Amino acid sequence: MATIEIMGRGSYRSMRAATWDWYLTHPLVFQGFPILYCNAPMFKLRFMPILFAATHHNFATPCNFQDIKIVIEQKLGKDLHSIFLEFDEHPIAAASIAQVHRGRLNNNQEVAVKVQYPGLERRMKIDIMTMSFLSKSLSWIFPDYRFEKLLTEFERTMSMELDFTQEAKNSERTASCFRKNNVVKVPCVFWELTSKEVLTMEFCSGYKVDNLDSLRKADISPTKVAEALIELFGEMIFVHGFVHGDPHPGNILVSPQGQGKFSLVLLDHGIYKELDQKFRLDYCQLWKALILLDSQKILELGEQFGVGKYAKYFPVIFTGRTIERYYWIL
Repeated sequence: MATIEIMGRGSYRSMRAATWDWYLTHPLVFQGFPILYCNAPMFKLRFMPILFAATHHNFATPCNFQDIKIVIEQKLGKDLHSIFLEFDEHPIAAASIAQVHRGRLNNNQEVAVKVQYPGLERRMKIDIMTMSFLSKSLSWIFPDYRFEKLLTEFERTMSMELDFTQEAKNSERTASCFRKNNVVKVPCVFWELTSKEVLTMEFCSGYKVDNLDSLRKADISPTKVAEALIELFGEMIFVHGFVHGDPHPGNILVSPQGQGKFSLVLLDHGIYKELDQKFRLDYCQLWKALILLDSQKILELGEQFGVGKYAKYFPVIFTGRTIERYYWIL
């Protein structure tokens, strides 16, 4: 088995190659995406697309267009008709913090315009204050209640997600990470038409990653799409340490390229998590321990991750096995 202690693109690929023949039979799904199945001690890798349960990603109730128009004109400082040759009043997607409209610039460039709902930041601050009060009240009533850090993380994440200039920077950083990868596509950002509340980017078309019927009709193998997803997020986690934090089916499109080829279009770069080298090394060790059924190492890593005794649930979370079964097999 290849070593997984040394990070970097070459060693990641060596680790991936060494595991390529391992057998998978228990599901590991990251944010709904088909990743791996693992059956120890006889390993042989097989990628299996998982049919997603019915989802409602990108189908929130949209905001009135006149309100959206006001946001665009105020934040970009120009009249809507002076910016766009065409602008569809009906959104192509609507989510919790923004909706997306399709448009065409005066140079005929087709774009997707993401517009934040008006007044959202003010309402978020009120919600944060309310949750903070409830959290402190619960801490006083239940001393063992220790979820204040979750609230802090939530506030940090929401602040990032509400700043579309940060999303644009994340987008460009990801595009740079995968600039030599001809499968991964990140839409270009039009900075002159981007602000904290408005993000204008290249329009990219494709099928939702969980639309298996459309993939098959386009002669695209769902299994190859699943493999490409593993490659994508494996490289994000183990090589770059810069990981997309919201990869639901609405944020990853499969764009047909003809003759069964495709590209993965990665959208919505508002939430990212940076992983330092130590964490990535420890995470490699965790996977190694899970695959080799090393229950003692799993518990040791649990201490390093700060979860203590709860590390015994790692096997269930990642492989569908209990740690007791690990002891039984060993």
